[in-house]
Amino acid sequence: MRQAAKSGIRIVIVVLKNYSHFVHWPCYSQRRMSKKSRPGKLEFGGRWTSIKLDALEGYLPAYTKIFTKNPAARHFSTMYVDAFAGTGRIAYLPDQQDRLFDERDEYVKGSAARALEVKPEFDRYIFIESNPSRYAALEELKSTYPDKSDRIEVRKEDANLFLKRWCAETDWKIWRAIVLLDPYAMDVPWSAIEALARTQGVDLWWLFPCGAFNRLLTRAAKPPQPWREALTRICGTGAWEERFYEVHTHAGLFGPMQIEQKLSNFTGINQFLRERLESIFVGVAKEPLYLVNSQNTPIFMLFFAASNPKGAATATRIANWIIAHGGN
Repeated sequence: MRQAAKSGIRIVIVVLKNYSHFVHWPCYSQRRMSKKSRPGKLEFGGRWTSIKLDALEGYLPAYTKIFTKNPAARHFSTMYVDAFAGTGRIAYLPDQQDRLFDERDEYVKGSAARALEVKPEFDRYIFIESNPSRYAALEELKSTYPDKSDRIEVRKEDANLFLKRWCAETDWKIWRAIVLLDPYAMDVPWSAIEALARTQGVDLWWLFPCGAFNRLLTRAAKPPQPWREALTRICGTGAWEERFYEVHTHAGLFGPMQIEQKLSNFTGINQFLRERLESIFVGVAKEPLYLVNSQNTPIFMLFFAASNPKGAATATRIANWIIAHGGN
């Protein structure tokens, strides 16, 4: 900061020396709220929750239509798998609801409910939720959608363990699936992502908690060992250390000193994760959908990846369009 005075007026000039975090988020500045997204305050999540759900809802019917309209794909059966399914609905907070909404808008439909209403329909729905109360709420979907009750499977177990077993046991010669990974925290290890890629039959939407990930990348020095282990488990490699940190040698009073400097910003995290996905999936959307908080800071990135060699080009083209239009 430099100061100057002239004619009794003090002028303050602020010089931004570190501008690494002042970047343009692809597909973020253009984002808008669709007519389906309402402005009320939700019991959890935020405006980004509606954007995320709109993106998924936009992709699902395009996906199922392929398997009903394309003669080469009609012999496949389709699955929708929601690995951290929640309850199937999100309530508005009472004060916001009373002020802004009528009785019909008491809830926002979650990913599970939206998948159940997609036309053309899926042949099977799997909702995974380890929390007992959320699991019970998902079970109620069978009575809410009785015509699909025999196709709905709700599992109360660890999602990562289920996914690895499901990937290995499913006959991918006859099945194709969409998997939504929407964890509550950084709960998804890279080994689960690899299992999905190996199927060559899964389209993946992965909500990555970039805000929490960035906080683990401590600024003054590399993270403590438990955090480093968590970052390696999520990335599937320790290469993040070289990617996100740089060591500088400086002359000190008692000889050379090595200082670690954090290099990462959200653009760097995006590029690193897309490279990781591209190393195991056939097709990856060219950008994730950035989801931001009320201060316009990215907190999640919604990545898309396709594992099927024959369908990846079409799948990524659809996903790229949805992401480019802000989830609408």
